[in-house]
Amino acid sequence: MKKFAATALVLAMALSFAACGKKPEATTEETEATVTESTKETTESSETTEETTAETTPAIPDGYSLVEVKSEYLGVNVSFAALDDGRFAGSSIEHNKNTDQYGRTEFYVNFYEDEASQNKNDVKYTIRIWARSDSYVDDQIKRYAAVEGANYVGVWSSQIDEKTKCHYELYTDSNTYLDGRIVVEVDMYAYGSWMPIDDYKTLVDTMIKTMKIDILDTNNLIDADGNFPSASGVFTVPSKITIDGKEYETAVTVPYSAPHAQIKFTDADGKEITIREDGQNVAKYVSSRRELNDPERYREVKFGDYSGICEKTTNNGCIKYEYTLVYAVEGSKETNMTFVLTYGAPKSISSDEIKAIYGDKDKTAEMNKKLDAYAEEYFKQLVYNK
Repeated sequence: MKKFAATALVLAMALSFAACGKKPEATTEETEATVTESTKETTESSETTEETTAETTPAIPDGYSLVEVKSEYLGVNVSFAALDDGRFAGSSIEHNKNTDQYGRTEFYVNFYEDEASQNKNDVKYTIRIWARSDSYVDDQIKRYAAVEGANYVGVWSSQIDEKTKCHYELYTDSNTYLDGRIVVEVDMYAYGSWMPIDDYKTLVDTMIKTMKIDILDTNNLIDADGNFPSASGVFTVPSKITIDGKEYETAVTVPYSAPHAQIKFTDADGKEITIREDGQNVAKYVSSRRELNDPERYREVKFGDYSGICEKTTNNGCIKYEYTLVYAVEGSKETNMTFVLTYGAPKSISSDEIKAIYGDKDKTAEMNKKLDAYAEEYFKQLVYNK
């Protein structure tokens, strides 16, 4: 995999007004956001694809201005035409830094009619840039109505009706980003009754037709030394990991909703094993799981000076141990990291085999000891960025 130059994890924002030559107001103040834990699944890793997914830049029509938002972390630039026909007094772009630690990029774009009250008579765009797996996109396409007229495949999760609001996603082609795709999610509102519904439909249609997603040739997934800093910045995964005396290359994969570093190897018994860092868990994850008192699913682990929780799941014909280790505690907040060890390729272990292991106390202890040894060796090679 190509090594990229290291840069600070910041997101450059640009907004140019082709129609009237005005400069917008821009802010990078942090805004509050509710973050949910993403569903997790594992896929094969592959080389980074560094290609532009749209060959030509769509023309910006009269009465519209070009908006551009850029994710330095993912290495993606998104541009589109926003309505700017003289009815607005100004505009702003805010970068929601709260989502950076989860490997996605979020911007709030606002065109407002009144400088004094910027949340009245305005058009608000929430733009989210994700890395998503092909399986996620396939599921969305099966579930929702297709977006028509775009340069990319997309779906409506909330279409325009009598109200001036909508929600949609556009996707780059299959496997155009690592082993997944770039997804641009758009949540749009035109507050108040001042904008006619036909005007709103036109501005949404124009945005969709003019959106361009460029996958750049640089990103911040890999640092100058070839290592893989987590999006949270809490820890770094080395470019090579040694397990049981053998060295394995680390690669970046998109298991579901963000890039993650992963190694894959075959153990002495011929079983395929993957270990994938999964970023940070919620701030009270370990303490809350300890309170559940569910020994069949959760158990305490301790690797060196760090303790945590291991969650066992058995589905899709393999065994998964998700480890969350706590680096530091401040009040009720835990600074932690999570990684997932998957034992066996998908559908390689029968339900009877799994029952035979976990229905026997000695076999369960033997499996825990074996997988914990791999997990501890992996964990001790990660770099904690205190």
